[in-house]
Amino acid sequence: MLANTQIHPQHTRRTITGVVTCEGVRLEGVQILIKGSDYYSGTQQDGVYYIPVTAPDAVLVFSLDGYQQQEVSLSENENEYNVALKKKGL
Repeated sequence: MLANTQIHPQHTRRTITGVVTCEGVRLEGVQILIKGSDYYSGTQQDGVYYIPVTAPDAVLVFSLDGYQQQEVSLSENENEYNVALKKKGL
């Protein structure tokens, strides 16, 4: 018999992926940061990114020089987020 057992919710690690574009062109070198942390990733040459997250309600911040920063709130049920950045000044 277990005494004083507490159940803590386990956050499952999952990998979020997607493609970052601007006007249909895939962007390389976009930084993707998990808001409130120091953990980040970046897009590859083909605009694809992968970033592991544990919090079900994490927010990803997408940024690249010359483009408007964009934040994306994650849901528990989705693992793919394609993002279209806009150039600054447009």
